[in-house]
Amino acid sequence: MNKINEVAIGIVTYNPGEELIDCLNSIKETGFTGRNIVWDNSETDNRDRFKRLYKETEFYHSPQNIGYAKAINKIFEITDSEFVLVLNSDVVLERNTLSVLLAKIKSDGSIGLVSCRYLNPDKTQQPNYSLRFLNYFDLILEKLFYIQSLIIKIENSKILRQYVNNRYSTDRYVGWIGGSCMMIRREAFNSVSGFDPDFFLYFEEMEFQRRLIESGWKIFYTSETKIIHHWSKSVSKVSDEILLHIRLSELIYVKKYFGKIKYNIFKFIIYLETYVKSLIFYFLQNKNRAEMYKKLRRVLDGEIIKEIQDKYEPKVLKNLRI
Repeated sequence: MNKINEVAIGIVTYNPGEELIDCLNSIKETGFTGRNIVWDNSETDNRDRFKRLYKETEFYHSPQNIGYAKAINKIFEITDSEFVLVLNSDVVLERNTLSVLLAKIKSDGSIGLVSCRYLNPDKTQQPNYSLRFLNYFDLILEKLFYIQSLIIKIENSKILRQYVNNRYSTDRYVGWIGGSCMMIRREAFNSVSGFDPDFFLYFEEMEFQRRLIESGWKIFYTSETKIIHHWSKSVSKVSDEILLHIRLSELIYVKKYFGKIKYNIFKFIIYLETYVKSLIFYFLQNKNRAEMYKKLRRVLDGEIIKEIQDKYEPKVLKNLRI
């Protein structure tokens, strides 16, 4: 369906399982003939299990978990195609997904990134784009009142299902798109020096697309094809650590875009959150979640304990401090 060197596919995994098999099978069914790269950030090298089944796929294993953003940058380093389709391992493509995305991104030289409809496993619509970036007050409101989480729940409700389906049935330029399925133009990627490696996990795709738009590139959403996204299936077993990553990425994002004063206010709010939620989860006898919030507080206090240092490079922790 494509010239060999025109498109490459890059998949970042962590403890891959059956979801990766489903993903690779769906890629095979599209008729894709280019390079397909799987970059595994797991502590255990799982390549042999998959190499036997997918000899045409290139498997790489990092001896240390380098994070999602840096893994994508590595995939761009080892490929030379004009376009790279970046996928989560928990997505299943339609047969026309690659051809549609490629046609869309080639139709306008100013498009730096294109994506499509995301559906839940039950085929309901999964919200996956925004017309603007999260601003400082969005993040504050989410911290205090869980506004963004509430909006997602409302959009997933039966009452608004038809409205949401209509919204996602129209092709349009958008502010940013969720990172589970992104076809990226290499020229655009290079123009902003790729993904920011300070973001270990989460916020990296929004921050990357923000820099694309600020550099004059466009982000395009098409409804002409879709994927099934098994929401966070690949990381569901480490949800406490994922929450820790989210909080740290939020802090890095706020510091990078909103300045010292707003950063310190936001950091203080998260600090209060660690106290309140650690007490709540101890009371609810959810010791793992309570310990996660205690661990986050120790990071904010500047105590770089071994568990965190093993997962984050010193540069990332350093960037949390003024």
